Amino acid sequence: MLRERDAADGLARRIGADVSLRAEALASSQRDQEVMSAPFVEEVYDHEPVDISLDLKVKVTLVCVTACSSRRTMTARGRR
Repeated sequence: MLRERDAADGLARRIGADVSLRAEALASSQRDQEVMSAPFVEEVYDHEPVDISLDLKVKVTLVCVTACSSRRTMTARGRR
């Protein structure tokens, strides 16, 4: 049982690091933000919480979706 918890902790750390790197990369270029965010606007306009900006919803969704669908994250899930 401890092994499973340690493996889950390691996976959570890797995923967290991946998400953090993606967020930092997105934040570094206004042009990239505009281009990459555009497809997500319609998807997230009605997401909760309703009192945060559409821009923030789009960026959070973009970072999380790309992290979750990345090959590196998928490989980490399957092997650890």
